[in-house]
Order: sequence, then structure tokens, then C-alpha cells
Amino acid sequence: MKVNLKKSSLINEIPSGSGMEYINGELFVCGDDASFLYKLALDGSILNKIKVFDWKDESRIPKALKPDFEAMAVDGDDVLLFGSGSLTQRNLLVKINSKSEIVKEYSLEKFYAGIKNKSGLTDDDFNLEGATVFNHQLLLLNRGDNSIFTISLNEFYACVEKGKELSNVTISKYFLPIIDGCNASFSGACVTDDYLFFCASVEKTSDWINDGEILGSFIGLIHLCGNINEISECEQVFYEGKPYLGKIEGLCAIGKKGNTIEMKAICDNDDGRSTFLEIEIVI
Repeated sequence: MKVNLKKSSLINEIPSGSGMEYINGELFVCGDDASFLYKLALDGSILNKIKVFDWKDESRIPKALKPDFEAMAVDGDDVLLFGSGSLTQRNLLVKINSKSEIVKEYSLEKFYAGIKNKSGLTDDDFNLEGATVFNHQLLLLNRGDNSIFTISLNEFYACVEKGKELSNVTISKYFLPIIDGCNASFSGACVTDDYLFFCASVEKTSDWINDGEILGSFIGLIHLCGNINEISECEQVFYEGKPYLGKIEGLCAIGKKGNTIEMKAICDNDDGRSTFLEIEIVI
């Protein structure tokens, strides 16, 4: 696999970009402390924004109060925003219909408790950063221990919308590269064909709450129809001949020609802005 970062551009209007999805020729971007879901053209220009929260102004939601939407997935016409679960106020799911723009909220407290119970993870090791849907299953990527939780969509909705107990979770644990003694950790995901593409970043921080120095970012893939317990490939991202030091937090495939996959990605700049990336991946 070869990763080619073709273009990087700053988006001042989107704070803390943390997830990206592609629906019918348009991009949808969330920010972990933003009160809007943003709709973008493929060149990164903002087309529209959908209000998710009635925040008192359009500034960033303070860290102590933010829902921390770090994981984002699409099911049909619905965009699913997952709170990271790293704090109590971050156990929130928001479902937004991309056509009607109707917004619904659900608690993820019981669902997340079920995952922790099945996996044996403590609250300190639970921090969801990526989500995607494949073959009627929801895949959630946990930054806390670089594991992926796989749950059927039917069981997910039964737990979140109807309050039923979570009974079946498949758990796969992965080992990611290390830079200067710091492990890379999952930060986003998407699926195209039967490939799960993930982004992962290396951040010099002692916890999941405070930001730290970014040492590098990676893009990797897992064959979902092969051995799902192994990472097939994982490459560090370079830009103009140097390691890219942005924190890639969301990516999506928008097209494929032969062995080349065209992707867009979003980075959280940790300063109230985001960076939009155009990437080619050759398999």
C-alpha cells in the first residue's frame, strides 16, 4: 500500500474536525466540540451546516461540557455521531437524517456499559475514536487499547432505542506502530469494498482528555473478508517529503480507479480550526 497526501488546506470555520463521511457526492464533517454538522463539497468548501445543539452561540463547546463526537458512521441516509465515552457527559448518540436534517438524541450509557462488561475494559481504557458500518454490522474503534468492537446493527439499535441488554460483541485487539516510545492509536475509520481503512495518530499525552504534541499519523487497512484480527498494512503519512504532523481524525473513500482509491480526510488542529486533506491510496 502506498499513501500519497496530495493536498492540505486549512478550514477556519470548522472547529476540531473529528469525523468525516461521504453520502451522495457530499462530505459530512463533525467536530468534537462543534454544535453543527457540516456539509462540504468535495473541494472542502462548506455548503451548509446542520444545527445539532442549541448552544448559546456558535463558538466551541467548552471541554468540560462538550459531547466529544470522535466517531462517526453512516447507516443509509442517517449520520450517526458517537460520543467518545471517555467521560459521563460523552455517552451520547446523535442521529441526523442527511435528507430531512431531523436530529434525534439517544443515551449510549447502557450500550457502552455493555461493551465494557463484555471486553473487561475500565472507564480509563474506553475512548471511542472511530466508527463505520459493514455488512449490517457496526464497527467501533477504541483508542484506549486499539481494539475494534463489532456489533450487529439490529442489536445496537435494540439496545440504544429500546433499552435491551447488549449480548454479543466481537472484540479484536491490534498492535500499531510506535514513534519515540509513544504508540499510535486509532482515530478514525471507513470501509470501501471489503477493506477497513483506519487512521491512527501518535500523540504525546498521558491521558485522553488533554491534547499533546503530534508525532505522526498513519493510515492502515484490515481485510474484513480475510483475517480481521490482523492489520494487513499500515503506512506513515508523509507530505512534501516529511512526516505529516497533523492529527488525522476522520477519512472516507470517495472513488476508486483500478488499484487507486481517492480519499478525503479531516484533521483536528487543537486550536479551533481543522485541516482538509486529499489523499490517494494505491493498493
